[in-house]
Amino acid sequence: MVNVGILGLGPTWETRYRPALQKLRSRIAIRAVYDLVANRAEQVAAEWNATAMGGAVALSERSDLAAFLMLGTGWHRWESLRLLCAKKKPVYIAGDLGTELETLHRLHNSAFAAGQTLMPELGLRYTPATSRLRELLATRLGNAHRIVIDAVTSGPADSTAVSVAEAETQFLIKLFDWCGYITQTLPVRLWARPLETPNESARQFRSITIEFHPRNSGPVYPRVEVRLSRRPDRDVASLAQGQTAVGLGELHQEIFCERGRAVIPAATEISWSAGGELTSESLSSERSEVEVMLDHFCRRVVGGLIPVADLSDVSRCAALVQAARQSLKSDCAVLVNGSV
Repeated sequence: MVNVGILGLGPTWETRYRPALQKLRSRIAIRAVYDLVANRAEQVAAEWNATAMGGAVALSERSDLAAFLMLGTGWHRWESLRLLCAKKKPVYIAGDLGTELETLHRLHNSAFAAGQTLMPELGLRYTPATSRLRELLATRLGNAHRIVIDAVTSGPADSTAVSVAEAETQFLIKLFDWCGYITQTLPVRLWARPLETPNESARQFRSITIEFHPRNSGPVYPRVEVRLSRRPDRDVASLAQGQTAVGLGELHQEIFCERGRAVIPAATEISWSAGGELTSESLSSERSEVEVMLDHFCRRVVGGLIPVADLSDVSRCAALVQAARQSLKSDCAVLVNGSV
């Protein structure tokens, strides 16, 4: 049993985290809860037989906690994360982390040196469809050499340009992480194509193509093409949260492999073909990505060696988003990771 403290409940506690933690109740014990809305923290603490804390500092100083779940901290996210990092205990980080590369690098290096687990929530890796795809790549399909993704990245008409751009950035960070997770190699170069618009100062993506290093020094450079579209009625707040409904639910992925092909139309669906045989699978009974991530985090807390994402993954993908915006502005391909 792992004793955890929750720092911030976030906007999706009821729909996203509470159900997953209920299923993991035999492994994860919530002992302390702090939220900016004190009444909400008290209600959740009462349900879980925990203590409602009066502040983030008081929560971080609890000696009986083995780890922290940072599920929602609002505008003071970095201050909260630095506070928890100072305690040298594992931290599960929900939501987005922005694009402050220097801060991400500094926190990652400090945590790495201390042997501290800081696990950002990169949920597209752990959806049922992605987990099944990884099994198929290892057994039936072989390595992925081309991926085509249709993605929706938009917000409501009354959102500010800044909020729309930030939501799109966080969406792309999670999506680029998924691409690297599937290709199992690092990017080489990237180029972005703009929508045709009369306003050149407000250019938007039409597509982003990423070329990756060949696997095992082979001749094939895996390539990912992300084709972007926008819907003005989408909820930017939920897009930034990276929920499943706005994760794979807003994506259509087609993966071309050495010995076949797979299509992921939703988080719990996959179709694949190998040797001329087409198979469609529904994975709605499998564990949600949140449950899987919390389970993996729990294993790391107790000393397991199961691999999990860290802040270097976030910073690498944030740098890719910056490179995409540079390419969009210059109309040129951009080299990444210092490679040709």
